[in-house]
Amino acid sequence: MAYLFTSESVTEGHPDNVCDRISDAILAELLRQDPHSHVAVETMVTTGLIVVAGEVTTKGYADIQGIVRKTIKEIGYTKPEYQFDSLGSGVLVGIHEQSPDIAQGVKEEKLEEIGAGDQGIMFGYACDETPELMPLPISLANKLAKKLSDVRRAGTLPYMRPDGKVQITVQYDDEHRPNEVTTVVLAQQHDEKTADGKTITSDMIKKDLLELAIKPVIGKYFTPNTKVVVNGTGKFVIGGPASDSGVTGRKIIVDTYGGMAPHGGGAFCVGGGSLVDTQEGLAPIRELSALPLGALIKTDISPTPVGDWIDNGEMEVREIETKDGYSLEGTPNQAIRVIDAQGNYVWRRVDELQQSDYLAIQRKNRMFGAGKRIDFTFTHKPGTYRKNSFSFPDQLSEDYSYLMGLLVGDGNCTSRDGAQVCVCENEMRENVQALFKRLFGSEGRIFGHWAHFCGVELRAYLARLGMGYWRSWQKRVPQSIFSAPKPVVAAFLRGLFDTDGTVRVSGRSGHSADIKLTTTSKELALDVQQLLLNFGIISNIQTVQATGKVAHIRERIVRSARPLYHLRVKGADSTDAFRREISFGLSRKAKILAAAKIEPKNVRLVVPNQLERLKRLWAKLPSKERQKDTAKIGRLLRNPGNKGTLELTYAKLAQFLDTYENVFSQDLDFEYLRTYYIMSHYYTQVKEIRHNRAHVYDFNVPGAHTFTANGFVCHNSGKDPTKVDRSANYMARYIAKNIVAAGLARRCLVQLGYIIGHAEPVSVFVDTQGTGKVPDAKILELVKKNFRLKPGQIIIDLQLRKPIYSKTAAYGHF
Repeated sequence: MAYLFTSESVTEGHPDNVCDRISDAILAELLRQDPHSHVAVETMVTTGLIVVAGEVTTKGYADIQGIVRKTIKEIGYTKPEYQFDSLGSGVLVGIHEQSPDIAQGVKEEKLEEIGAGDQGIMFGYACDETPELMPLPISLANKLAKKLSDVRRAGTLPYMRPDGKVQITVQYDDEHRPNEVTTVVLAQQHDEKTADGKTITSDMIKKDLLELAIKPVIGKYFTPNTKVVVNGTGKFVIGGPASDSGVTGRKIIVDTYGGMAPHGGGAFCVGGGSLVDTQEGLAPIRELSALPLGALIKTDISPTPVGDWIDNGEMEVREIETKDGYSLEGTPNQAIRVIDAQGNYVWRRVDELQQSDYLAIQRKNRMFGAGKRIDFTFTHKPGTYRKNSFSFPDQLSEDYSYLMGLLVGDGNCTSRDGAQVCVCENEMRENVQALFKRLFGSEGRIFGHWAHFCGVELRAYLARLGMGYWRSWQKRVPQSIFSAPKPVVAAFLRGLFDTDGTVRVSGRSGHSADIKLTTTSKELALDVQQLLLNFGIISNIQTVQATGKVAHIRERIVRSARPLYHLRVKGADSTDAFRREISFGLSRKAKILAAAKIEPKNVRLVVPNQLERLKRLWAKLPSKERQKDTAKIGRLLRNPGNKGTLELTYAKLAQFLDTYENVFSQDLDFEYLRTYYIMSHYYTQVKEIRHNRAHVYDFNVPGAHTFTANGFVCHNSGKDPTKVDRSANYMARYIAKNIVAAGLARRCLVQLGYIIGHAEPVSVFVDTQGTGKVPDAKILELVKKNFRLKPGQIIIDLQLRKPIYSKTAAYGHF
């Protein structure tokens, strides 16, 4: 039977939301100073008065008065006529230490064993109606409330005031899927008159907001039949705390699922140089504040809109280096995805990584930029002579990208008077001269083994593209390459490998090719490793202590003064991707690569630690199927020590999934393997972890809560978040969201129950409301096995001590 369902939300200027913002701003500041703070602060507001009270245990200091007034100002209460403003309102503070009776249950030396700070039941819910896995009514209500605040802040409608409320009614069909929005009810506080003295009416507000906010947010669900009601009482001038008192934690339906599901008790970093895969290409996380809100970033599966960017300042970090040379700098509590010893895909804190863990490196369906506009002007010194004239493009082209690849690989980057490329062989000389002619209209001059095209203006343009005046050991990938389109990035790599790269056919039957780049710059090797990863190409970096060694290159004698870094393309599928996507510009090298007989059966990338899962599935097969062993898995399981690999390869996994799709369509282990195949990560192990300090950053990814940094799958980053009534709400939602995101159900409700002072939950409940693809009992087993549910473990796994709560207090927490 079709039905209607309504949810509401409020703007940040609503009295209750003002209280939530103040309480969570205090929490965030204390957590920033002391991550081990215990904070339970409540706020009450009324006409011209703010009261802050609660219990706090911390080593930090918070200027409560200052935080309160700053928060009220940020919300928009800045005028005396509002009868509640940041300067004129009084602030009363009554904060004391946490009760010792509660503290004895929650203060444990080991965080994982911390007891619940309260008793209660907590609920989490998720459904597939929206990308963020929230019910459509509350999702639209929160977005519309935020849009109203955005329009007000932008000054587009100067008459708007901070307070407001939104109500959305959605029609659902017989299968519980949303069809359309039938009604939008909106209350927006406003001035009495416009600047020119006109009386502001509800019709005027409706007309303005219909085009500026309502239709853009409701989108395809807005129909000609949608009814819109704005300020039903006629006007809304007196609002905010001057109209109604507000209290922390009163809008719990707004903060959770809009009434679609039950709610529980309780109100509600990586290094700056880490490269994040975004819709604008690879970008250092420290520069992501320039990304527009909602820009896409790569998660472990698909691109997802990004939320708030957070600068966490300088902190203690761990530098991870894997056996293949992939590296990441993150705080000790930064969680990354690994496959553990049991073969499960889990979150692991950086400071808790184990030797048996395999770290996930995301390599599938990555994003390239569209290229950025190049603004370049150059003024010659008076009296100087221009031998060559140039016309530079405002977008990086493939030819300029290839030229920079040649220069970074085997050019003189220190020169300031043009482009100089080493051309020791005839074909390279011909290629470079042809390139010069395409770019500049004429060939360059040859001096010995150097091809030179003069022009200080040219060199300045290359510097604008990000090519520094580097010595060989200082070379990097120019910054413009990271944001360039795929063909332009490929052209740079082609030029680089044409100069500093080698290739040879290897293997007994010529079934593989050894593609290698050699450089004295470790930073260049790391940069190239990340560029290759964007093509899905896995590589390995090895350090060779070559200091003092002598090499003979044709008639030249070269003595190495520094270590060498060898970057090798790893695996048959990566070699094939290099051949298809990049290859070589030099025919000599291209022919060698083309001669390699790369076959799918030679793909040896593996999904580690899956033999026990395969054994469980194998045991469920009928005996006739086991005898046939169509997917040849039985041979691997019976005696893996005699096989070429001890692990499950992707090629073997694909064969297994295709063969037994119909047999195991509802099996959880089979679905786990299918997910691994869909993600298609590369897995590697830790070589070394070093301690350091660095400036670190984070950002919020609504819905997914993951992003990729240097290829690693990372977890992104009121009342005390260590209190179970808040932390368990987050965990219950996190569990439900993962169940729906994995395709195990369309809807899922999770309940967690706790006893004060006890760490283990007294109950765990899962209900997929008849939409589960597997029985709820099996999903419950998976939840208990893969999610840590003690309050202290939740704090760690969900990073609840990060000081971000002032940014999440409005427009829902999930």
